[in-house]
Amino acid sequence: LRALYPLMDNAVKQFSDYIELEMCKDPSITFDARDIALRYSCNSITSTTYGIDAQAFTSEPSDILKFGSRLWRELVESVNSKISKEVNQFFVDIMNQSIKHRRYNNLQVNDLLSFIIALKDKKNSSELESAAHGVTFFLNGFETSSLALCYLLYELSTHQHVQHKLRNE
Repeated sequence: LRALYPLMDNAVKQFSDYIELEMCKDPSITFDARDIALRYSCNSITSTTYGIDAQAFTSEPSDILKFGSRLWRELVESVNSKISKEVNQFFVDIMNQSIKHRRYNNLQVNDLLSFIIALKDKKNSSELESAAHGVTFFLNGFETSSLALCYLLYELSTHQHVQHKLRNE
């Protein structure tokens, strides 16, 4: 996990920049904690899993943010049925594109994608198996991290003295 720190640190910077930019546009803006927590989690998990920028802090939700939310919703709603072909294909495609990009550009990054590539080469894993590894990591962090962050943001919003203490630190 230590090797992933720079990627997660970059996601924190994008998160902070987004809030700062939105507040410059409208100082009285209020944020939907769930929305910004999902955006942050998506950025962080996508960069560490697929080695790409999720662009989750753009005005329009990015594809990975939309499909990540949709994947989670489909899993929850249909525990005993299948994920739609469209969502499945999106995550297979994003894994394949990420692997091809790494190989074509001969990129050596110490992250989960490098591990998945090494595993694929060692065990001759299929595209679907590689995508499944990526989706597992993505799902483990997408909802859980965003929910924890959402509650943290709520608690900070209701305890001004803690906010001030954190700012001073």
